[in-house]
Amino acid sequence: MQRARELLGAWQQAARALPPHDLLDRIVSQGEVMARTLAAVPPVRRAAAQAAIEALLAQSLSLDGARGATPYNFVRALRRRRLTITAPAQPDAVQLLTIHGAKGLEAEVVFVMDTQPEPPKAESASLLVHWPVQSTHPLTCAFVYAESRCPPLLAPLFADEQAARRREELNGLYVAMTRAKHRIVLSATVPYGTPTAASWWQRLEPHAVLWSPAAADAMVLGAAIPPARVQVLPTWQPMSLTAAATRDKRDVSNGDSETSQLGQAVHRVLEWAVRRDAPSPIVLDTLCAAAAREFGADALAVQRIAGAILRSPACQRFFDTRHLIWAVNEASVVDGGELLRIDRLVHLRATEGDAEAWWVLDYKLSHAPEQLEAYRNQLARYQRAVSRLQPGEIVRGAFITGSGAVIEPD
Repeated sequence: MQRARELLGAWQQAARALPPHDLLDRIVSQGEVMARTLAAVPPVRRAAAQAAIEALLAQSLSLDGARGATPYNFVRALRRRRLTITAPAQPDAVQLLTIHGAKGLEAEVVFVMDTQPEPPKAESASLLVHWPVQSTHPLTCAFVYAESRCPPLLAPLFADEQAARRREELNGLYVAMTRAKHRIVLSATVPYGTPTAASWWQRLEPHAVLWSPAAADAMVLGAAIPPARVQVLPTWQPMSLTAAATRDKRDVSNGDSETSQLGQAVHRVLEWAVRRDAPSPIVLDTLCAAAAREFGADALAVQRIAGAILRSPACQRFFDTRHLIWAVNEASVVDGGELLRIDRLVHLRATEGDAEAWWVLDYKLSHAPEQLEAYRNQLARYQRAVSRLQPGEIVRGAFITGSGAVIEPD
């Protein structure tokens, strides 16, 4: 706090004299913002976090030509528009680019999508200019109200304009094709209208090889890559009140065990149920059926466990809004640079028997989770992480079992 007091005081004084960029640069440098941010976020988000900080510094120089000479004007300029940050390119990720944005870049394999689009609508108005290279001024400059009714006198000039557009279209095709080092893959859908000119697909189809999984496997640098397979989504069906007694026979291909699927479904029901006060049996049945369908779990087992927890007198204080100051499901906390997720984190009001406290709740469907050292260590780590966020406050932890018991380890 002493460090924050000194830095904030110095920055407040500097804000009266420095332009936004210089002030932000000083804050980022003296406050060690970059290093502290990268240490706090998960490794997979560090590149994006660094790009966001650098983008803010860049905007302080480029936004409105850096005319926001004060922090107040700069913030007002930021709020008047929606700014986007280009995500940094990852070497092991697929990049989605426009052809214009791909200029100067190369890749081993390039996919060019939608190469036979709908015919473009005719331009309603156009500007025709005839300015030969050897001439010091334009020889013709005409505004055409509708290209479909171009005056006969301007027909030669309009034909030159259309030829230039076709040439520019071919230039785009050249750029797209030359981005690929080894292979280019084209795709297209049949357009609704009839193309008025040759599309990229029509130009290249006679020279291309039809895609097939077997041929693709043989051509990918000799690598044994399995053919691509598109998973078929199950047919959507409206949820009925009797669906809880049935189980969707969908294929669960993620390799989860039945216990894991059951645990995920119960977690989802508890997350849904606590959003409403004392859900009725009918509502609870519907939630259990929906969660069981999502994770491929047994609906009756999900209903039995979730009902036992929500009806348990020991658990009631953790779900009843009358006892809660604050509560959240799937709470995210960072410990040692690793992102942790707490099943439920609540801030309980003081009662006659207990003081106001934070409770870290870990759902474990087994009957005696406190007997497993890994579970105890995990819960203790959650408590330490919350204690750092709420210094000086009471932080307690407990397991909630599938029978609705609340177990607080020693």
